[in-house]
This record gives sequence, C-alpha cells and structure tokens, in this order.
Amino acid sequence: MSALDAFMETFNSRDVAAWEGTFAFPHVRIASGQVTVQENAGEGVERLFERLAETGWDHSAWISRELVQCGDEKIHFATEFARYRADGSELARFQSLYVMTLVDGEWRVRARSSFAP
Repeated sequence: MSALDAFMETFNSRDVAAWEGTFAFPHVRIASGQVTVQENAGEGVERLFERLAETGWDHSAWISRELVQCGDEKIHFATEFARYRADGSELARFQSLYVMTLVDGEWRVRARSSFAP
C-alpha cells in the first residue's frame, strides 16, 4: 500500500520525476481504448497536469484499494479513485487495476488499466 500511497502523493504534487519514480519501466497504461507503453521516464507525459487542470482537476485520492492477487514479485490491486476540484468537490470516480512489480527490492507500478479517460 505504501507504494500506491507514494504514487498518489507524487501525482498530486505534480512532480513528474518523483511520480515516475514510482513506476516500473516499461510502464503500461490501458485507458480510453488505447494502450500506452512508456519505455523510460520523461516520455509521454507532456501536458498531463495541464490537461487535467483544464477539466477542473486539483487533486486525486484513493477511495478503495483491494489486493486481489499476490505473488513474490507481482501484486494486483483493484482500485477506485476520485478526482477533486480545489474546493474539495468531486469531479469523477474511476475503477482501475494496478499491477505492481518488485524492482530492486521496491514495489513499483508496472501497469494501470483504468476506466478514466
């Protein structure tokens, strides 16, 4: 759970380098009918936070995280998260699946499959 906490905290800080520090590469995102593979840090995240801000987004938070499968080097979490405006009102909620892998002794997000756009 601490790796997922770090993922969300660094995402909300808008610190791309720190956020990508929670990823395992290559990193995969499945959303909006697209499969995106990010081979290395710094690729494919241009304007991410600007685009989110244009929707009224200020921050996100976990609603639920359920460990659904676990092995020695891979974990699957079924999650739900919400996006919020600066005043704390909710913009939207999305379910997703996060695949975590053990990399150099640390759990990192390898893949995300989300119903978020």
